[in-house]
Amino acid sequence: MRIAFLGIAMIVLWGQTIIAQEDRITLNLKLSSIDSISIEPEINFNLDLDLKDQRLISPDINWDYPISYQYDVKPSNRLKKSLIAPALLMGIGMYSGNSANTSDRFGKRSINGSIQEEFSGFHSSFDDYLQWGPIAMVYGLQAFGLQGKHSTWESTKLLIKSELLAASFVTILKSTTDNIRPDGEGERSFPSGHTCQAFVAATYLHREYGHISPFYSIAGYTMASAVGTMRMLNQRHWFNDVTVGAAMGIAFTNLVYWHYDRRSKKKKHNVTAVPAITDKGAAVSMLVQF
Repeated sequence: MRIAFLGIAMIVLWGQTIIAQEDRITLNLKLSSIDSISIEPEINFNLDLDLKDQRLISPDINWDYPISYQYDVKPSNRLKKSLIAPALLMGIGMYSGNSANTSDRFGKRSINGSIQEEFSGFHSSFDDYLQWGPIAMVYGLQAFGLQGKHSTWESTKLLIKSELLAASFVTILKSTTDNIRPDGEGERSFPSGHTCQAFVAATYLHREYGHISPFYSIAGYTMASAVGTMRMLNQRHWFNDVTVGAAMGIAFTNLVYWHYDRRSKKKKHNVTAVPAITDKGAAVSMLVQF
């Protein structure tokens, strides 16, 4: 059972990397599929000719400079999908927290009691630092030249908004619920601020780099899950504190990104079309700049 509840939580959290992927714009690079792009005059390619001869036959085509166009893209709204994982975690946390029956295997006291039986005496302060790990990854990747979904400045503004929103709600709940911690020290147990912060950071990493590789999303949510687990091992939080904190971190960050996408839902992008001759025949290569 001790492993089962952790496995369920990890599956739910990692599921976020599938159902809440950053909106992607898929472009079919067949020229005929983009209505706004046309190249005139019409090119009649002779596949038997090399580039030099093709230049002579088609003197009206500027072969040295690309031709640029703009088109509009409306990003899809995936807010509902991005809130599925937080809703599941919130439901699990509320059920666990409201269960007063100590024999309930999924009640917070039963879960935390099982953890302490297995890991009695555990103590680590690593969670104080690991909660910032995904954010460090984002800025590290940017420093090494791997650009995320947004510029450094834009992504920083989104992070700040997410942090302020999450911190405000965590502070309000801690001051109004007055839940005693598992170790008996203090009455600000619900929800877990460390876990909420860790999942804000993980979702931030996911939204900026998850479209490049799922590795980044999995790495971020693994670090965040480890933070939540250590908060329970250190007897600083109940199981429901951690799951609700995780739900808040994911939900608030996704809401901030959704609001940003909605404000800029009409985005103009440049398409550069370049005539080309390859060893397999004539072609048109295109570069899409987002």
